[in-house]
Amino acid sequence: MTNGEVIEVVKTIRSLANNKDSEGAHMWEKGLFQDLLQSIADGTCEDPKKCSETAMQAVKIEFDRWFA
Repeated sequence: MTNGEVIEVVKTIRSLANNKDSEGAHMWEKGLFQDLLQSIADGTCEDPKKCSETAMQAVKIEFDRWFA
């Protein structure tokens, strides 16, 4: 995973949140964290520190987060 890929997913999450799609934003956020952790574990993450810092920007995006 590259930092550019993480940036694109964060943009998608922000767009969904801005359009009041909390469920979609939450699904993308969860997927981002899972994919990032897997790429770090696999050793395929380009820059784990930078990618993690970028991914954490998603946490700052306001939308309803919940699990059924």
